[in-house]
Amino acid sequence: MSSQSPNLVFKLTTAGEWRAALGCGVLAPSPDDVRDGFIHLSAAHQVAQTAGKYFIGVADLVLVALRAGDLSASLRWEVSRGGDLFPHLYAALPVTAALWVEPIALDAAGIPLLPPHERLLAAAHCVGVKTEADGQPQTGERDR
Repeated sequence: MSSQSPNLVFKLTTAGEWRAALGCGVLAPSPDDVRDGFIHLSAAHQVAQTAGKYFIGVADLVLVALRAGDLSASLRWEVSRGGDLFPHLYAALPVTAALWVEPIALDAAGIPLLPPHERLLAAAHCVGVKTEADGQPQTGERDR
């Protein structure tokens, strides 16, 4: 649990699912989320393995960075894959919890090309990052 950040967690989803979430204010749970009864999230050190296990070949993928504090008591760190503690959200995922959303390209084999682990760890320790004036999460290629 040493790489776990109390500040930031991540969600992989498609750009289409995220656009739909912006329209209604919450991200719809995936079929896996519905099956398991919670929304699957990842800590910075878990994102690459999650992407490689569940998102190979998924076009139009985005990585959403979420303020863990905005997810309140509904966010629980529970033992999962390999005995590691994963963040699980037992509530709706509000788009207002997003700090940023970044498109994720695929390599020639369909493997998601994620930001470097160091960038995710650095972002996980940021506090006070603002969203755009209209309250929507920032998007784009900015490094944070």
